[in-house]
Amino acid sequence: MLDENRILEKRAEEARTTIANRESELEKLFLAQEKQERMWEEKQKKEERLRKEAEKRSNDMKLVVDRLTMVHGDGQDLSPAASLAMGQKKDGKSYTQFYLDYAIQENKLRQAEEEVIRLTSLLDEISADISEKVSAAGRFPRLLTDSRNHCWTSKPPNTPLRLTAPTHSPRSSPLR
Repeated sequence: MLDENRILEKRAEEARTTIANRESELEKLFLAQEKQERMWEEKQKKEERLRKEAEKRSNDMKLVVDRLTMVHGDGQDLSPAASLAMGQKKDGKSYTQFYLDYAIQENKLRQAEEEVIRLTSLLDEISADISEKVSAAGRFPRLLTDSRNHCWTSKPPNTPLRLTAPTHSPRSSPLR
């Protein structure tokens, strides 16, 4: 009877060790999968931003071309910038002053656009972190509980313990 108890205790200890090892492996796989998902999401967001920036530059260039080809009311081809420059010249500003004002305004606009991009990126990161923490908090404890429950099913005393992987439906897969 004592030998049987030692054998059962030894098997139970081996089962606990095996379960701990499997849980550790699952946790490593889970973390690696999350890291890869974040990497692909960041890459996709970056590509999307670059695409939008390219579209914006293209639209801006089309607008400039359209304005350059517009005909001014007095029959001369003038762009809005040229007509504005002529109006500034009439008001007493030199072309240098006009260009300096233009450069300052252009720089302020560029800074504001960069700030919007930076803040958008920051909000995307915060949103991703929040959703990641919410999904991780919901999936990982359930994964461990399922694996423990599945591995500790009752067996007849003479049957060796076997560790089997928990089965999950495709919708509740923890590594998805």
